[in-house]
Amino acid sequence: MKHPALALSSALALIALAAFSPPASAGIGSGSRMTVDSQTRMLDTEGGGFVNWEIFGPVATLVRLNIDRGYGDGDGNVTPAEAQSYINEVDLLLENYIFYGSARIARSSLLTKDINTDTAGLMGPVNSSKAVEIHFYFSANLRVEGSVVDFGDQRIPMAAFHALKGEANQTFVGVLEWRHTEIVVGMASFSGTNADKGHFSRFRGPGIELLWYSLTITNGTSKDQARFDTFSVVQCPLELFVVLCVFGAFTLWFPRHFMRSRKMFKVRWLHLAAILLVVLAAVLLFFGADGLIIWFFSPLFAVLSFVLSWGIYSARWKGIAKSAVPTVPVRPLAPAPEPVSPMQEVTTEKQWAEHLPTVEGEAVPAARSPLPSKRDLRCPRCKGTFSVEDNGTRPLAIKCTLCGAEGVLRK
Repeated sequence: MKHPALALSSALALIALAAFSPPASAGIGSGSRMTVDSQTRMLDTEGGGFVNWEIFGPVATLVRLNIDRGYGDGDGNVTPAEAQSYINEVDLLLENYIFYGSARIARSSLLTKDINTDTAGLMGPVNSSKAVEIHFYFSANLRVEGSVVDFGDQRIPMAAFHALKGEANQTFVGVLEWRHTEIVVGMASFSGTNADKGHFSRFRGPGIELLWYSLTITNGTSKDQARFDTFSVVQCPLELFVVLCVFGAFTLWFPRHFMRSRKMFKVRWLHLAAILLVVLAAVLLFFGADGLIIWFFSPLFAVLSFVLSWGIYSARWKGIAKSAVPTVPVRPLAPAPEPVSPMQEVTTEKQWAEHLPTVEGEAVPAARSPLPSKRDLRCPRCKGTFSVEDNGTRPLAIKCTLCGAEGVLRK
């Protein structure tokens, strides 16, 4: 009975010891903070970037202590040689074919290759209260094919701890504040962002795309993802800008076209609405809306502009637009002439002198002609022709035999 009891007691003791003993992979930095600022700049298929680490709090002392013991003689002071050995290890970690964002890191090194300039608080007394700062630069190539990018991959920000000696020292359990920027110039694009614990924002322009990623986390991981494509018909920022310009031009052109072709006065709110539609499409593009949204709304805004312009200017919906062509007033018909007496129009000597034929030559003195003759005259009243006896006397009273109009012949 004693042996089973002894065995049971030993097992319970081992379990208790295991429960209260810290795990071998326990990290460092609880209560401390690390900020990481990284950026990738890609021009077509090549580029580079930088990574800046800043380690604050008690963990900065532990980092220096690990460097002094793991890369040096443990004399309580980090020398330039010890610091350089540690930096070389960080360099090897970054150059280990790390794919991140749009790039594959090819080479990395200190920003100016001067450890005194590119670091702060790293060398000197181990027990110093200074924060540790490290500034790195890297060159990179564009990913050869599209894929889903794990932006929550912490190999880059944690490289400063992964380079320390000892498994426990390679895990940071404090607060990580990470800010990463992607600048891609060319045909490549990001899409389908899916944030877990991080945050994405994006800007698009003609042939350029900027993606901002940020993560603040304490001793944890995040599954933040985005789609990256070297070229996508739907997502390419340069192509989307062309789509915006083409359909935007039509959106602005339709109101002016129908206004001028139909000769109508300008409906200001219609033209202003067309401008606002183009501005809205531009905002969607520049602030990183998905490419499908741009492909949908840009043609839709152009169609909407066409329908409104045609309806208001051509179909004249509800009389909104007014014609710019002045209307010609319709004159009333002249009233029919009133009946006149036969002598109303031709009664004076002057009227007969103007309308009746005259005899060429000098005026004949008022004397009776010894040989009267017949003469045909045209009546200015009835336009008929009648004959008179012309005896040469001037003035000679005459009378139309057709309408009875009277007058005087002076020549």
